[in-house]
Amino acid sequence: MAVPTDVTKRDDIVALFAKVKATWGRLDLVFNNAGGGAPPCRWEELPYEAWPRVVAANLTGPFRAPRKP
Repeated sequence: MAVPTDVTKRDDIVALFAKVKATWGRLDLVFNNAGGGAPPCRWEELPYEAWPRVVAANLTGPFRAPRKP
């Protein structure tokens, strides 16, 4: 089963786990394959606006996903 989910959005994560529970009743394993990067550039040239998106996709999403909403 494929469920498109934006791990930066809490509502998407809640909907994903609700779909899993409705389909199979439980979840035995979580494998995080979400992530994103910033545009290729020198570190000091990285736009500030890009950083929160990177952190949300690569750190916050995987932290929130396996937790109970």
